[in-house]
Amino acid sequence: MRFIVLGTSEFTQKCTQVLLDAGVEVVALISLPQKERQLDSIDLKTFAEKHRISYCEFSDLSSLEANKTMSGFKPDYIFSSWPHLLKADTIGIPKHFVIGSHPGALPYNRGRHPLYWLFCLGFHETKISFFIVDEKVDNGAILSQIPFIIPQDADISRAFENMGRAACLGMSEVILKLRDPAFRPRSQDSAKANYWRKRTPHDVILDPRMSGQMIVRTVRSYAPPYPGAILLWKDSVLRVKQAKVDSLNYTRDEVQRMENGRICHQSENTLFMKSEDSLVKLDFTQTLPPELLSAKHIHPSTYYLSQGINIEIT
Repeated sequence: MRFIVLGTSEFTQKCTQVLLDAGVEVVALISLPQKERQLDSIDLKTFAEKHRISYCEFSDLSSLEANKTMSGFKPDYIFSSWPHLLKADTIGIPKHFVIGSHPGALPYNRGRHPLYWLFCLGFHETKISFFIVDEKVDNGAILSQIPFIIPQDADISRAFENMGRAACLGMSEVILKLRDPAFRPRSQDSAKANYWRKRTPHDVILDPRMSGQMIVRTVRSYAPPYPGAILLWKDSVLRVKQAKVDSLNYTRDEVQRMENGRICHQSENTLFMKSEDSLVKLDFTQTLPPELLSAKHIHPSTYYLSQGINIEIT
């Protein structure tokens, strides 16, 4: 079997290693140019050179150059963890088909940024799904599905680790199935499908009207390798690296009588804020503005945005 691998992440590298360990011939590894890679990307060139795999970078897989290069490798299959949808010209290159992956229990939870939504919506378990790619979103027949845990007591990096282990098991299973002439992929029931939209920076802006657990889940969903959830205060964009519900020795009755956004304590990199239903301790990646160290309230983000303040949210 001859494989081309498309991707930019540690997940891509792990799956490629499984292919190599299974004796599969990986003829090319294709990534995006560095400036176009997403936040969770890594440099795969060194890995490719170590294993004597041809390495290429393309901004557009549908370009004439990319199409000609990939076709020249004469792959039997393409494995894709590409961060963008593939078009028909790319899907048609391999002799058999393109294999895609998605950290959702397909046909459920198709679409963009699934790990983020799984965290924020409070899921405790999902599946890594390997499937045959077609021109629709996460639509093709299933090759393998392996469950893994979404730990709600840790940040998203732990979920990435769990997903990586499940992906290695799933990719090994896929190779065994491809070598079995009797294997038939299982079609998805698209009537059961739902689609998640793309996450935007505004989805990770914290609001004191959120529940404490919602704040914690949002922070954990955007922890490293992402830059951190956002708390707005006046013209400052403050990045939160950790959050937890913490009563700070106040009684439940005392907390209940506080208005949302009340600051109970703050230090150079930390503050305790009343959320919709609890006190939340927020740890920041940067030193808090001096004026915030004596402030009494955090307003909802709409308050600061409505002041006409020029805030750049990325």
